[in-house]
Amino acid sequence: MNYWIYVTSFENWLLTKEKNVLGISLKYQSSLKTITVGDKCLIYTKPAKFCDEKIDSSLVAVYEIKSDSYVDNFQIFSPAATNPKEKFSLRWDIVPLKIFDKPHPFKKYVNQVNFVTNKTRWGMTFMGRAMIKISSDDFILLSSDQ
Repeated sequence: MNYWIYVTSFENWLLTKEKNVLGISLKYQSSLKTITVGDKCLIYTKPAKFCDEKIDSSLVAVYEIKSDSYVDNFQIFSPAATNPKEKFSLRWDIVPLKIFDKPHPFKKYVNQVNFVTNKTRWGMTFMGRAMIKISSDDFILLSSDQ
């Protein structure tokens, strides 16, 4: 079993939660072939402004991968302004294991996790990435109800 962090916008997190599906750009397809049924995934939302409210980067939920990857070009997710034609067509069906009552600001975990190597500029860890493979120890820490 592998453990992952899915990096998404807050708006697309709401769609992920509603549809129980992860969506990623096809450009990542070859690097994400190791995601398999039964893997666990944390959902990380990037910092944003949503409905005039500032939202810090946070962990919001834990899911299990329930399907192999597949391609679906139906537009579900909102594309970034920098790539308005993106459909996040590489998809996996997922099932929720835990949706946090309140988002867990990621900043409080920076000095405790192993996958963040630059503790000062930790946000760079998530830039330009859709999924990040993490250790079971990091997964256990991040998925707890702290």
